Amino acid sequence: MLRADHPEEVFQHALDRVVPLTGASFASVYLVDGASELMRLVAACNWPESMRPWLGTARVRVGFGPSGEAASERRAIEIPDVFADPDLEDWHEVARELGFRAIVALPLQSGTRVLGTVAFYFGESGTVAVSVRPFLRTVAELLAAAADKAQLFEELRRADASVADTSAELARADVAVLDERREREALVLAIADGVAESHATNTGVGVTVEALVDLAASLRGTLRAEIEEFDPRVPLRDAMKQATGLPEGVALIAEEPVLALPPMCSDRQKIARTLVTFLEAAYRSSGVAEVRAAIQVASGSAVYRVSGGESAPSAFGMAVARSTAEALGGRVLPDPNGGFRLELPMQCPVGGTPPVPDGV
Repeated sequence: MLRADHPEEVFQHALDRVVPLTGASFASVYLVDGASELMRLVAACNWPESMRPWLGTARVRVGFGPSGEAASERRAIEIPDVFADPDLEDWHEVARELGFRAIVALPLQSGTRVLGTVAFYFGESGTVAVSVRPFLRTVAELLAAAADKAQLFEELRRADASVADTSAELARADVAVLDERREREALVLAIADGVAESHATNTGVGVTVEALVDLAASLRGTLRAEIEEFDPRVPLRDAMKQATGLPEGVALIAEEPVLALPPMCSDRQKIARTLVTFLEAAYRSSGVAEVRAAIQVASGSAVYRVSGGESAPSAFGMAVARSTAEALGGRVLPDPNGGFRLELPMQCPVGGTPPVPDGV
């Protein structure tokens, strides 16, 4: 018993040697399964061959039947004759099938907790001999010690694993902080590049400033949305009108449902601005023959796709697009056909911006 690697080996070792000495036909050891009210079978001796395929699925509820009562009441339960006990009428059919009449179930307990039950089944009715009872109690104490030792080792293993996970998490957190610092530095440079480009071309300065304000609000978690109800196709049409830089000879193809779509409640302008970012990036792709802009609605979500180009938006543009999508309850994903996909809920989860008085 001391050399066993697993508690199940101890249980089986004990049952194989104890059952012949007690006169029992067969025996079982049940352990409480975690925090549940069920006990699972972990060892069995001399069970009928017909039942062996089902032993792995056997479960006993704490508080029900002799074994369950032994665990819940923390005392030995002795049934001299199952068929003579009217409270065990539900057990008669099982007893006939398995060929037993008497049961002795003892709790496996250690300290303040009950670990399970060991049950002995006898083919003949009658009470257990007085000389056998202390022997069975000793067996139960040994099995309880083995089960308790196993649980303590398992708790120690989980504690060690938790310490290892915590150490790994701290290491990842250090890396994440460093990565976040680098991302913010790169974002600052991207913002500077975006503003400089707007000033250099003298176009889109207002849009750039608006995007910069939204990005700052998003990073602070204070970005608000102008919620209104509209056809989900409208932001896509707005974006196709607003986007600039479509090369000559490149086809811009819109794909949208012909039938009416359910109304969408979100920020129409922010959606259109995000789609403009993706369209203008697609326009810049070298060798592009056509750019496709599509909208689909399914399962409470609107999915916008801009595909056909290989160029990605600038770091600043992508940062604004991602922060806007997250603020509206959605996300930005790469599209399998090249380009990007904007997924948004039909009902924006954030509140609208209160109206601003005139002159403010």
